[in-house]
Amino acid sequence: MTVVDQRFAASSCQVLNTQRRADTGDENAMTHETSAFAREATGLVRSISVPTMFMYQVSGLVPCFMLIWAYTDIGYFYPGANMMLASIIVAVLTVPTIGITETLMTIAYPRSGGEYIWISRVFHPGLGFAAGVQYLMAQPSTVGMFSATLSSFVLATVFSTIGLVTNNPGLMAVSATLGTPNMIFILGATITIIATLVMIAPLKVFSIYQTIGFIASIIGIAILFYLLGANTTGSFAAGFNRYSSVPFDQLTATASQKGATVPTGFDMGATLLALPYLIWWATTYWNIYPAGEAKSPAKSMVVAGLGGMVLFWVIMIVGGVLYYNVIPYQSAYSMTFLYYNGAAPLPAGMYPSPQLLAVFLTSNVWLVSILVIMFFLGFVYVWPGWWMVFSRAIFAYSFDRVIPTKLSDVNERTHTPIWAILLCTVFSFVFIFWCAYGPYFWAVTHFTLWACSTGFIPAMLAGAVFPYRKRDWFQASPKIVQTKILGIPLLTISGLLGAAVLIFQVAQTFIVDWALPEGRFGVGLEIGVWIAAFIIYYASKYYHLSKGIDITKAFKEIPPE
Repeated sequence: MTVVDQRFAASSCQVLNTQRRADTGDENAMTHETSAFAREATGLVRSISVPTMFMYQVSGLVPCFMLIWAYTDIGYFYPGANMMLASIIVAVLTVPTIGITETLMTIAYPRSGGEYIWISRVFHPGLGFAAGVQYLMAQPSTVGMFSATLSSFVLATVFSTIGLVTNNPGLMAVSATLGTPNMIFILGATITIIATLVMIAPLKVFSIYQTIGFIASIIGIAILFYLLGANTTGSFAAGFNRYSSVPFDQLTATASQKGATVPTGFDMGATLLALPYLIWWATTYWNIYPAGEAKSPAKSMVVAGLGGMVLFWVIMIVGGVLYYNVIPYQSAYSMTFLYYNGAAPLPAGMYPSPQLLAVFLTSNVWLVSILVIMFFLGFVYVWPGWWMVFSRAIFAYSFDRVIPTKLSDVNERTHTPIWAILLCTVFSFVFIFWCAYGPYFWAVTHFTLWACSTGFIPAMLAGAVFPYRKRDWFQASPKIVQTKILGIPLLTISGLLGAAVLIFQVAQTFIVDWALPEGRFGVGLEIGVWIAAFIIYYASKYYHLSKGIDITKAFKEIPPE
């Protein structure tokens, strides 16, 4: 435990004991209060270093994937959207609001479990649980969604790209088989099992996995940026024409003939409509969930949380500058339109992702091969992170007795909550199966977006009122948490602004989703999860009362270490 953590723990315990004595008139109230928790100590160990926490946070942002998704799909589905400008806007909207609130509240409550910890203590345990479950369920649902993407998109791109530069029809043929439901399920299941084993093992294994994935991501991004920076539109067009069935200077005309209305330039309205999909990614604030296992909680939250967000947005913005400088938006839009409308100009119907387009930027086979392999490793780098978020949230609910206490058991040798990890694996297999074989694949995406957004609104508001509703705890927090601007707590300002950003995102997303069948399905699923979560909380509360245990007493304290 750091000096700051020790000082905070001692101060907060003194405040809490005084408050309990005042409330109960019992000098020995501590013994009775502690019984509300599953046990007196969590069993978790502060063993995650600051660099590992930073790499873990970056893994959740998946920059190598977002460079593809933002500058192809989002730019296509919102014709005229300037995704570079959108990245700048979202960075300005989220880093000083969502980022600061999440960081300061986790320093104030340096325990594993994420926003559930402070919402349940600042507002109400039922709201904390229901809000936390939203982001909890977004983890296995994203596993299913990414499993489909891993097979039909990422691995397919790796094989097709290397097959293209080496003139190997066999590799091109392999890529065509990867989008089948069976392959989606098999590959998704395989990486899911690997992620489970990584997370069950001691945390040093998780650290090694994060290090490899982070380095691979940075290498892949660096190679792509180098190739984009070293080329011009003319040199790209020359390379493109060697492989494409449609000359580069005819892409826009061909897309128009196929029915496209190709934007003549960027449009501010379309750019604003695209913002929610980037704000969605800004809610990936993963480092708060294992805060109780951080060696230096205060430092980790600042370096990993805010530092990881800043690095991500720098990559997104620089990537946009380089990408648009070499590949004009109209050309990129036209390539994506032709792909989605069955007239892909590239061999074997290849998707025009930025790393695939590197084929047209260089004739160096090794460089292109390393690039796509690094992007693949940078993509699978994200997998164990979903288990970390899910398992630590489940652990926190269980430790507070809201759900069975068995799920908070920690293995004495590995210091990991194995049962909570396995529960994530079970849910992940359900969503992988759904995304591989079931209807409404895109409903999973819409549900995940909603779950990541709605649950964080109460978190922002809890941060905003924390200095007032929990004045003693606020004053016992480290000095950085007590920062004020013109006499107003920084937490109050950032929390209110963060809530406003997320409310804007939810409102705009609802307008778009309600026009789509899969969107309405996602909204309905989200509402169902909220209702189910409240039912579970109150059922647990009254069940424990029948056993003589008042679980609400746990929420008057910060959980023990």
